[in-house]
Amino acid sequence: MIVRYKIQGAGLSVAQIQAGLPSGGPPPFIVSAAVTAPPGFFDVTVAPDLDAAAHADLDDYMMSVGLVFVEDNPTTPLCPIEVRFSVPYDSDKGDYAVHYIAAGATGFFSFRIPSDFVSLNKLVMVAIPNSTTVDKGIELSSDYGAIGEPYNAHSESNTTLLWSATADELIEFDISSVFSALSAGDNCGLFINQNGITGGVNYLCILLQYSNVP
Repeated sequence: MIVRYKIQGAGLSVAQIQAGLPSGGPPPFIVSAAVTAPPGFFDVTVAPDLDAAAHADLDDYMMSVGLVFVEDNPTTPLCPIEVRFSVPYDSDKGDYAVHYIAAGATGFFSFRIPSDFVSLNKLVMVAIPNSTTVDKGIELSSDYGAIGEPYNAHSESNTTLLWSATADELIEFDISSVFSALSAGDNCGLFINQNGITGGVNYLCILLQYSNVP
């Protein structure tokens, strides 16, 4: 039988779960544990004759190491969902349509979180820099909220980010630090200030990877 759990806060590391080597050892009826996607979910194979009392012991043990029961014998694999948001294209890089922001300049972007969103896995800008840059400052800020809320129900900024990239190489730049409280249906605005970057940047899209499993 397969039992699925979700990590809640600090608990065992992925390596410990996979190896089944927490302090004191796991219950003997755990046959194996495998990490599923997105990160933070675990499928545990248990003995086929696991009864209700043993299942309760298993759940108590998992809770003690930061894992919460989701379901038995899951039929749907926990695969991350990817959504690509277009940017306001105004230029080109090779054969790519891009939104170009010059060195030291600023730009704005908008996107909307899907209605089945539950938890964030990854939120990045996909870009091609024109110049090689190491540890140069880039600032982000955001406003976001759902229909019926103020446009800036959530407003965040990060002024300590550093940008490192190689000229003409595709990169993913993490913007999740200014979207820490996303919910399904949120309308999102992003401001980028390339105040420390030498050379322009060609933005291809915003890429969201998320889970729709509670």
